[in-house]
Amino acid sequence: MAWLRSLANSRSDIERTFLTTLADEAQTPIAEPCCILDSFSTPNVCIFCNGSVHDKPAQAGRDIELCRELINCGYRVIVIR
Repeated sequence: MAWLRSLANSRSDIERTFLTTLADEAQTPIAEPCCILDSFSTPNVCIFCNGSVHDKPAQAGRDIELCRELINCGYRVIVIR
């Protein structure tokens, strides 16, 4: 995280805020639907950082369904690939 922060533009509040959010709210559990987010931003933003394992058809299908469930529960979903 220190390395990422060192690369952030010192004049960009949004970059620093984003990195802080990723660090502070990492691996956040959600009860309904039951899942663990890579990061969470209050009040309702779910963030996933999906690598190549999410390219496999079975996992991609589960990811799509989870995103639908989260959206139906009122969350906003961001997937970083």
